Amino acid sequence: EFDNSFVGVPADFGARLVRVMDMTVVKMPVPVMLGTGAADSLVPPKHQYGAAAALCEGGSSVLWKVYTGATHNGGLHASFDDALTFAQAALAGKPAPTNCASVKEPGEPGAPTPGLAFNE
Repeated sequence: EFDNSFVGVPADFGARLVRVMDMTVVKMPVPVMLGTGAADSLVPPKHQYGAAAALCEGGSSVLWKVYTGATHNGGLHASFDDALTFAQAALAGKPAPTNCASVKEPGEPGAPTPGLAFNE
């Protein structure tokens, strides 16, 4: 039941989530691909950008891809082919692509695209 799901006020949840989502500048020992749904209202693209920017700033090899019209769940499905290609290349020992030089802060979440799989 929703009424007893939160100790605090549900309206405060977003403000608390921001602190949890802050990413420390860090260098990962392996290449990283991040896929972001541009219509993700659960974890807004600007927070996902924060993770990509912090990883890039730390010197990590990052490929950040944004999928227009994809929500949180829809983004996972939309990124599947790119993630599979990324993983297969890494397992084959190929150099990881990075787009840190072109990573820029996105706007607010857009509207979900109807018809994308799992894009509820």
